[in-house]
Amino acid sequence: MLFFGRLVYPEASNILKHYLYCNGDYLKIRSDYFKRSKFIKITLEKNDNEIIGPVTLKISDDPGIAYAVNGFYIKRDSNKIVIFQDISFESINKR
Repeated sequence: MLFFGRLVYPEASNILKHYLYCNGDYLKIRSDYFKRSKFIKITLEKNDNEIIGPVTLKISDDPGIAYAVNGFYIKRDSNKIVIFQDISFESINKR
């Protein structure tokens, strides 16, 4: 998944790389994929809450998101949509 998955699911591959080799810092993922996701658009249409979640989905709903951030929140902040997941990883030295 780390190497070959990068071609099909780059977001998931980045998260896996961060999990294995990070120093405990936050990871930001490019939002292009999430902006195009039909699953995200439908979820936003069905909910008018400021914070939606935790949102979970099946792999068949949207593999790119499911492999990357399954169990996430969507926050509406004025005209901006923020998708986030709060997972804390220790640095390599503390594992």
